[in-house]
Amino acid sequence: MNPIKAANAKYIKLGEGGEWQNLCIEDGTARLGYYEVPHEPGVTEDYKAIRQVFLDRELTQQAASSHARQVVDFYKPADDTLWITFANGDLYWAFLKPEVEFFGHNRHDFPQGSRLRHTQSSWSNQSLKGTVLHEAELNGALTSVKGYRGTICDVKAFDYLLNKINDCEAPQITAARTARNQVLGVIKDLVVMLSWRDFEVLVDLIFSQSGWRRTGQTGGTQETVDIELMLPSTGERAFVQVKSRTSQKQLEEYISRFEGRSESRMFYAYHTTNTDLICSDDRISLIGADHLSKMILEAGLFDWLIERAG
Repeated sequence: MNPIKAANAKYIKLGEGGEWQNLCIEDGTARLGYYEVPHEPGVTEDYKAIRQVFLDRELTQQAASSHARQVVDFYKPADDTLWITFANGDLYWAFLKPEVEFFGHNRHDFPQGSRLRHTQSSWSNQSLKGTVLHEAELNGALTSVKGYRGTICDVKAFDYLLNKINDCEAPQITAARTARNQVLGVIKDLVVMLSWRDFEVLVDLIFSQSGWRRTGQTGGTQETVDIELMLPSTGERAFVQVKSRTSQKQLEEYISRFEGRSESRMFYAYHTTNTDLICSDDRISLIGADHLSKMILEAGLFDWLIERAG
């Protein structure tokens, strides 16, 4: 798909506390309250007349100006304005048709808004490539707009918003990902340099940092188990078999031994093998060099690895 283009973006709160958000998303509309404001000055974008409506209601000049600006923003027919809102934990975006449909001034008769605009297609909570725009995964510079106390405001994180919808990355993010991949490659090289004892200690540290608690000895003379674990939050028990170098045949030998054990999971950690290991048992997790590298970085053990490998 061609990337979307817009001159600016505005956030709209769909009803008090978002009371109209599900309705608007379902029927492809953006709805506005402001029952006290007549339709005519909105159509002509008569800012002064609208502002006077609020002044007549004894609002402060600042408050009257803010409300008038929001009403005018809603009526502006610009088709290059991107509109966003938040609903059910996601960000939704749309372009609006220029026409404003007016219902009336009585909130009792029109509880779902005094006026509305239809979206050009529909509200979407996905990027162009289909990635759901979960609010929790978005930059706070964008999601902070949700805290606006009014109804409509400008989106300051405009470039970031377009990048997320168009599945584009800022140059800084691309550079960061490249740097991270380079670090992971270095970590992988360093892991191979470890002695088998240091590798075993490293794996033990990784699981400890991940919340697992060791319940038995590490290594030693145990026949099939290197590290016995328990997850305190759930009581789940597992064990880790640590092998610096291994093979498919050796893996299958340990899988057969796992059948006679009481633990619910087995982790098989290694860094070198001649061929890719294969295991169809979902109770057994294979942790090779690539996976280990990510776990080491996430656990904050990069410096430990540098010192021990050196």
